[in-house]
Amino acid sequence: MKKISGLLTVSLLLLGALVFAQKQQKIGDNTTNIAPNAVLELESSTSGFLPPRMNHEQRNAVSASPGLMIYCTDCGDGQFQVFTNVNSWSGINSVVDVSSVPCGAYVTAGVYKKFMCYNLGATNTLLDPNIPVQAIHGNYYQWGRSAPVANASTSSAAITGWNSVNAANGSWADGSKTAYDPCPVGFRVPTKVQWDGVLANNTVSRTGSWTNDGNFSTAISWGPNASTKTLTLPAAGYRIGTDGTLLNRGGSGFYWSSTESSTYAGSLAFGGGSASTTNTNRTHGLSVRCVSE
Repeated sequence: MKKISGLLTVSLLLLGALVFAQKQQKIGDNTTNIAPNAVLELESSTSGFLPPRMNHEQRNAVSASPGLMIYCTDCGDGQFQVFTNVNSWSGINSVVDVSSVPCGAYVTAGVYKKFMCYNLGATNTLLDPNIPVQAIHGNYYQWGRSAPVANASTSSAAITGWNSVNAANGSWADGSKTAYDPCPVGFRVPTKVQWDGVLANNTVSRTGSWTNDGNFSTAISWGPNASTKTLTLPAAGYRIGTDGTLLNRGGSGFYWSSTESSTYAGSLAFGGGSASTTNTNRTHGLSVRCVSE
């Protein structure tokens, strides 16, 4: 007897339910007495339901619709996940319900803006965004370019073939989202003014050792008070613009803005005792935290 995959079986049954709108389906040891409010019921005292299993890279390649469910084998310790109506995967058995985390900050007095909960390129977006670990450090980007130049797993050594030429003026822009902006739909690289607003209108707190030893457990946070964190940025260091060598991870963080400044570009820079906006060489590789458009 040939086996049919669980996904195909369910798909065929649901198709049958659509064709025969009033017909209900029951599969299992006892196929009588289906629940009156169920279009499909599985019944067994000896077996379980096994959904499609895949790693997070395979999951991300799926053209998903809200409600689609899979088992992600390398998300945390492995977990059931469902694709939500906000176009993201959420863990059914996740320790943290990230959909309820109010990620964002005040960018001016009384004006709250939503930020993505994780650095762009984070490999596990089901973890607590306020507890810094390697999986939420994300990628490094050169200003004005959409492709990452390194990630949190890349060696700290110089990178062969590093591009030391500045991106052209207008590659990113304050007034509108350009084609080179790496952020997903609905988000963009923040402006320098928005980063200044975060600094001026939120309460700062810090986590970790603030030592330049390459650790992943150091971060700065903002929120309405010191005990409430709504925007946490890992101290991911930066990739130097001459050859891509990683510097200062664990001791400082550098995040791009979309704002041009002569041949430089604006960025947010912070360490264990300071945080400010500055102008940075465009060929450096910095972190990106996207803000809602």
